Amino acid sequence: MAPELTARNFAELTRPHWARMHRFAARLCRDPECAADLVQEALLRALKNCRQYDGKKSIAPWLLAIVRNVNFDQVRAGGRKREDPIVDEDLISDAQPDSLAKALTTERTGRLEEHLMSIPDEFREVLLLIAVEELTYEEAAYVTGAPVGTVRSRLFRARAMLRKRLADDRELFDRDGRMSK
Repeated sequence: MAPELTARNFAELTRPHWARMHRFAARLCRDPECAADLVQEALLRALKNCRQYDGKKSIAPWLLAIVRNVNFDQVRAGGRKREDPIVDEDLISDAQPDSLAKALTTERTGRLEEHLMSIPDEFREVLLLIAVEELTYEEAAYVTGAPVGTVRSRLFRARAMLRKRLADDRELFDRDGRMSK
């Protein structure tokens, strides 16, 4: 059982998840500044409502659910405009031997990100939660507020949509289906 979440231990217990929250927020709103604002607002809400966290499960799904809800509230209230897809620098290897290889990797990552962002939100968020954030189906269901069966269905459909979009962009991948170097 996780320790009780209080205002005193809030930073200590949530800090390990800040990067994960930001990565998820960046993919939801497609804008690094917006993502930082989303995470800040989510952390404020989490602190204000820290007693609602029961401590029986991992804190990560609870925090990601708050990020998702803040994003939803902001889009609904202000109709925030969609930005161009961002490239997640964490996905780009620093081990590239030369600038040409790094530029190609950056381009491929950007194109992959574009394909990912073209998937409808409810499918993309499940794919991100499970494939990128490595949540279980149950945790993703908690974050999205959808039943586990719906999460599984959305994941299946998201993967199919991404596969279809990538089929026309074969040069991104090698013959084994892995991102080419």
